[in-house]
Amino acid sequence: MLDPDIDRLLKAREQKLRDAMAKAGKAGIATVVIRTKQYLAALMPQGEALVLNTLRYHKELKSADDLDIPEKLEGHKPSAKELDMALRLIDDMADDWKPERYHDTYHEDLMKRIEEKIKAGQTEEITEPEKEERPAKGAEVVDLMALLRKSVEGGAQSAYRLPRPAT
Repeated sequence: MLDPDIDRLLKAREQKLRDAMAKAGKAGIATVVIRTKQYLAALMPQGEALVLNTLRYHKELKSADDLDIPEKLEGHKPSAKELDMALRLIDDMADDWKPERYHDTYHEDLMKRIEEKIKAGQTEEITEPEKEERPAKGAEVVDLMALLRKSVEGGAQSAYRLPRPAT
C-alpha cells in the first residue's frame, strides 16, 4: 500500500492532467503492455476519470481496397425505397444503450460445462510433478590448443571429439 501522502500527491497530479487535457480538448497517445502484448492506446479525460482505450497500430489497419468485397456489391446504390425501409428498420430496432444487457456468454458457457463435468464425475485430480533433485553438472572443459596441436602433429585420429547430442 502506498504512503497516504504519496497516494494523495499522485491523485492530485492525475486530476490536474485530466482537467488540463479536458480544457485543451486533447487526448494522449501511449503504449501500454497488457499481459504479454504491447498496445497503442489513447488516454482521454471523461468526467472525473482518465480513460484508456486501446487502438490499433498502423500496420494492423486495412484500407477498403484491401477488403474482399464481392464485385456485385461494388458501386451498388440502394434505391430511395430500400433506403427508407432500412432506416425504418433501424429506428424500430434502436434502443437506449444498457450495458448490463451484455455479458460474457463464452465464460458462462465454459463454467456451465465445467459444472456439468464435475456433477458427472468426469474430473481428474491434477497434481504437480515431483521435482527431481539432480546434481549440478559442470560444463566439460576442453583444451582447444592441445587438440589443435594434436591435429597439426598428425594425431587427428586420437583428437578429442565432442559428444553428439542425444536424439
